[in-house]
Amino acid sequence: MRNQLILAAAAVPSLRVADVEYNTEQIIRLIAENSRCGLIVFPELSVTGYTCADLFGSELLLKKAQEAMFIIAKTTEEYRELTVIIGVPIRFENNLYNCAAVISAGKKPVLGICRGIQFINAALGGTLYQDLPLQHSSDIEHHQSPPYDIPVHEVAIVKDSPLYQCLKTGRLFVNSYHHQAVKTLAESLKVMAEAPDGTIEAVYMPGHCFLWAVQWHPEISWRTDEHSRKIFKDFITHCF
Repeated sequence: MRNQLILAAAAVPSLRVADVEYNTEQIIRLIAENSRCGLIVFPELSVTGYTCADLFGSELLLKKAQEAMFIIAKTTEEYRELTVIIGVPIRFENNLYNCAAVISAGKKPVLGICRGIQFINAALGGTLYQDLPLQHSSDIEHHQSPPYDIPVHEVAIVKDSPLYQCLKTGRLFVNSYHHQAVKTLAESLKVMAEAPDGTIEAVYMPGHCFLWAVQWHPEISWRTDEHSRKIFKDFITHCF
């Protein structure tokens, strides 16, 4: 970043359909050639090629694509000020997603919301309740009806946690719209808030500049809720 400006590049590598090794080499080459940039964006599904069609059902292809992301991250970790966005197919809970993966040698701020807390926990080795009403039933409303900016249940915030320090309160009323939730917490995460029925509602990663995730939806309630705005303000502050 120079004078609050970021030099960004849109990179278009030579690609071969379903040839992950070749595509990875081309991506790494372009990253090296443009490493003075602060941000490099690659095309959709650039690791595998866009036109793989039925090959996206191949577990081998998906495995190679996942491994390629680690290879790219390891090979380019010397570029401490660079963030790279790469299109890659990722399978999560038996669903296939067309994802934009973000790679950065430096620790970038991350704020996960709703499915974000579930994805982060699962990606770091935790487990999920696949059907919360069935596997962890309670009287707490976790799947509200519209309007979605109305709080429907309370959460208890862990004292001295980053969320507590941000909001300066031990209680918070939140909206809620989910049927899955964190079951076993990943070892690298710590709880910041829980619902009265014990459902984990907010987590963070100690040692990271800012990796938070919440189960509720501050992106919906920020217009009317000061606490939601404080969460986003803290996140944005850490981005600069």
